[in-house]
This record gives sequence, structure tokens and C-alpha cells, in this order.
Amino acid sequence: RTVHCLLSSEIDRRKERGLPPPSLCIICSRTMMSWNIALLVLATIARSFIASSCESDISCDEAEAAEFLQISSQITTNDKGSSSTSVKYLPRSLTNTSKVFIGIKSAPTLEYRARRDRLRSHGCLNSIKDAGFSYAFVMGVPMSHGHDLTTHSQSGKDTPEERENEEALLREIEEHGDILVLAMRDQYQDLTDKLIGLLDFGLHHTNAQYIMEVDDDRCVVPSVLNTIMENHRNSNKELWAGGYLFTGKEYGSMEGATGMTAPYFSGNGCMLSRNLARTLIEDDHDHTMLFGIYGTTMDDANLGKWVKFAQEKHHVHVRFVQDSRMLREP
Repeated sequence: RTVHCLLSSEIDRRKERGLPPPSLCIICSRTMMSWNIALLVLATIARSFIASSCESDISCDEAEAAEFLQISSQITTNDKGSSSTSVKYLPRSLTNTSKVFIGIKSAPTLEYRARRDRLRSHGCLNSIKDAGFSYAFVMGVPMSHGHDLTTHSQSGKDTPEERENEEALLREIEEHGDILVLAMRDQYQDLTDKLIGLLDFGLHHTNAQYIMEVDDDRCVVPSVLNTIMENHRNSNKELWAGGYLFTGKEYGSMEGATGMTAPYFSGNGCMLSRNLARTLIEDDHDHTMLFGIYGTTMDDANLGKWVKFAQEKHHVHVRFVQDSRMLREP
């Protein structure tokens, strides 16, 4: 009854403005949305019209309306930018209204736990939250040095060190709720996979218009990010911003397996516009994943090669912004 009341109010309002009535059934069937998404649509309508609907001449039960609004608030609050409210692994440090998602690259060992605690205690994360940005520490599953994962053993087990780190990491997640564990082992050779996972998460599990990656020994300066985003607001180009821009030819180690080079920002931190990230992660997914053909183990240099490929293949126009003030020491 409450839903009928709210939708009737919306239909009347649209008629007054000469607009066609909304059809949730058509919307849901055409996009194959789940019932949870339909509820989110209803919740949005409810939150927009609940106050005025029950003050109009439509017969509304205020108690029912208040109850529905409470339920809708729970739905939208728990969603966290995901397509399903059943996703429970999303860090509590995320919000579905943030303009920027900051993935802080870290690792699941005690050494890196100290780095995370330093950011938590030195005001770096508070400044991010105060700016309305979302963040998460991003890492893979613990892996001990020398653990051979190439053997075919059905009875294989994690090493005692790995299990100890996993238990410590689980306690930290429960305490702080600001960690994202990717489905990969955390080792230096797979830094590019970690970067891919970070960008993929920011793209598909947040609504952020900008996705940033940063090392856990740097502190983001929100005021500088806001200035960069404001300057980009009316641009018809995609944005890629960082602290220091390499040409990609300074050292031989920057060259890929085929000798390919490309400009790139230092890996201690950079920010991409959402559409640029989408091009790299979705449109060029296979090329990005198979970076071993043309890239190296340097995730920042590989990111430059992805952007260069997108520019050449899709004629994507990218604005490069270098600003060393984006990051500071904790």
C-alpha cells in the first residue's frame, strides 16, 4: 500500500509536468535487474517523495510510510555501490556517495601492518574521510618467501608463517574494516595483478568518478585532488594525474618484453578518471590481463603502456596532470 501511495504521487507529479509515467517493470525486465535493484529504485523514489506524499490529499498511512523509509535506508546504506546487498566483504571504509576511491596498496605482513597503523594514527585517513573520499587497503593473500605454488598437491597446506599472517590479518579486518583482500597471492612479481584488482574493484564496487592508487607509505592530500578534479570538470578529455611523470625511456628496465615504452606516473600514487579506468579494465580487458607479452613486473610502467594502447586503439584523449603536492609523507 505504501509503495502504491508513493508511486501514485510520482505518477501525478509527472502528469502535471507532461512526462510519461514511470514503469519499474519495464526498467527491470529490460536491464535484467535483480529484486534488490528494484528495491533500490523504490527506495530512491520513497526517499524523494515520502515527505510531500503524506502531506497531499492522497491517503497515506504515515506509520507504514515511516517503516518503508527505514527499510529503504537500510538497503541503500548497505549497498556500498555494489549491485547486490548480499555482498558482505566490502570494507566499511567505503561509501556509495564518494567522488574518489583511493586504493592503498599494502601487503599482509607485520611490517606493512605498521605502515597501515601509521596512516591510521597520523590523520591521513581522517583527512580522506573528512573530504568525503572512500578508501581501502588493498592486498593479496599472505605468501611466504620460497613457497612453491607450482606443485600439483591436493593435500598442500599454507606454511605456518602464512597461517599466522592470515589469522593476524583477519583480526585486523574485524577491528578496522578498511581492508580489501584480493583473490591472489601477495608477492612482488604480481604487483600488476594487484593494480588490476584495485582498478577493477573501484570500477565495479564503487560509484566514484575517480580511482586512485597509492602506496601505504604516502599520505593523500585531498585539497590538491579537489583542485585537480575541479580543473578537469569541464574537460572533454580523460584524466590521469600523478606526482611525477616519467617519459618511460629513462632506464632500460622500463622497456617491456618487446621494447615498448610509454610515459607513466611514479607508482607511489596516481589518479584516473572513471571512464579511463573502464577502458583499461573492460574494453581492453584481455590486453591488460596479458601484460606479460609487452610489459614487465613494474605495475606503474605497465599502467602507462595500457594508457598508450587505449590512446592508439580507441583514440582516447587523456590529459596528463603532474602535481607533486598530491602526496606527502605521513
